[in-house]
Amino acid sequence: MIRGVSLNGDFRFTFTFGFPGDASWVYLYVHDAAMHGYAMGFQPGSLGIWKDGLGLPGGVGLTLDSDHIFSIEIVREDAAITVVLTDTTTSGQWTATSTDDDYHDLSTMQFRCGFYSAAATSTRIDDFVLQTR
Repeated sequence: MIRGVSLNGDFRFTFTFGFPGDASWVYLYVHDAAMHGYAMGFQPGSLGIWKDGLGLPGGVGLTLDSDHIFSIEIVREDAAITVVLTDTTTSGQWTATSTDDDYHDLSTMQFRCGFYSAAATSTRIDDFVLQTR
């Protein structure tokens, strides 16, 4: 799923997912006005926030059970981003947070969420909730 949105202010982005196969990433991908790329969510072995491909402090190492169902919530409040991953099967929960001066300037956002399997196929997520404040 790729959606172009222009947002000012805080937001909350949530969706629920399960793995259709070998998952390699599930995240929200955005650009700021200076074209820095941010990925916020899960990739193999970690939950966190990446700026221009580099992990920002505050990430969490973890491995997910591909048989479980998960929900992810990504929240921007002022200059802070919080990513909360919940295993809805076991109620386990992990949180990654980070701050960055560019977070206030996510004026052009593209939602790129999905899975990429070892078989080189992908599945896009098209069922999500975006709440602005």
